[in-house]
Amino acid sequence: MVPPPSILGETLSTAAAPLSIADSSAPAALTCKPTTFGPGDTLTLRMWTPHGHYLTVTRSDRISYFVVYPPGRQSKPTYSLMPSDEFTHIATLRLPADVRAIPYVYGRDTILEPVFGASGQYLLQMGDNIGTDYGAPPLHCNLTFVQRASK
Repeated sequence: MVPPPSILGETLSTAAAPLSIADSSAPAALTCKPTTFGPGDTLTLRMWTPHGHYLTVTRSDRISYFVVYPPGRQSKPTYSLMPSDEFTHIATLRLPADVRAIPYVYGRDTILEPVFGASGQYLLQMGDNIGTDYGAPPLHCNLTFVQRASK
């Protein structure tokens, strides 16, 4: 018996098989590298597509920053890093450590601020129903931002 032709090193049967979360060879639906970073570094996100419309980062003091989000119904300007419909089809996103976004804080939600402004723990979340119990929980990465000592 002759083995079936291969596609990029995979057999036809495995290339056509959908990846599942239970498959240990499947990449994670969201990965963030590096998980510890500092000023001048770039955070690389790899995501299955299509994925959710929101990308948020929450500091350890529980202030959340909306990096990517759909346009709202209010007349407020949109500070989303990119249109959220476009974001849902992006498999790799590189975020510089100095990325700026609006905090989800009343009265400060129209001013861009550094997302990673201080050393500490951060929770990056991607999905459609962030902050609710409705639907699938958002995918997430735990990150550590470290300010380097000035010389």
